[in-house]
Amino acid sequence: VAGITSRYVPKRRMPVNDMEIPLVRSPAPAALAIALALLGSALLVADAPGNLLPNPSFEKAQDGTVPGWTIGGELSAWSAERVRTGKNALLVRDASSKLGSNVTSAMVPVTAMASYTVEAWSWTRSGKGLGLYVLCFDAAGKALPAPMAQVHRLVAYRRSRWRRTFFVVQTPEGCAHIQLMLHSYGGAKVETFVDDLAICEGVVTKKGNEPDMRPFAKVAIQVATGER
Repeated sequence: VAGITSRYVPKRRMPVNDMEIPLVRSPAPAALAIALALLGSALLVADAPGNLLPNPSFEKAQDGTVPGWTIGGELSAWSAERVRTGKNALLVRDASSKLGSNVTSAMVPVTAMASYTVEAWSWTRSGKGLGLYVLCFDAAGKALPAPMAQVHRLVAYRRSRWRRTFFVVQTPEGCAHIQLMLHSYGGAKVETFVDDLAICEGVVTKKGNEPDMRPFAKVAIQVATGER
């Protein structure tokens, strides 16, 4: 976790600990007690809670704008080429080793010292290094100081398949709003479609349509015959 230096360029360095937080579906009582102590608050586990994020699938209004989202720079664009739901998605096409993509959501009101699950779905064509950031603000809209300013994870980069990235954050003391930001790390070159982001109260470990898997392809089986 590091302080906010810029929400645009230059790029940030790729963190060494970009891993999704492992969540246990049916923990033993001792493990559950440890998880509660680590998160510091009671956890709400639900399969399909309400999404607090406005316009999570980047749908366009009648005037062509995408409400609730802002693109900074020229490395990201709205796209209908590949979508998971709806008619629109975000395409991050970063071929620069110096510039970074920057897409931010609207601010979402939250409760301080509470748990939230953040998620995004991604379909990667090439590369890796797109980060999903959670930025924290006070009631006046001012960014919280480091180390409480942000948390981030690497977006899943499995090629040619929609993959879900999710992690749990606990809002720090004094946090009244959070904002999502999609930003490619320093030196990263990546081309990824992103769709269906979410901010949900509590800990969400299950989705009805997950995982997004392809069926096995049929192959012909040949059997050798004759003398050996």
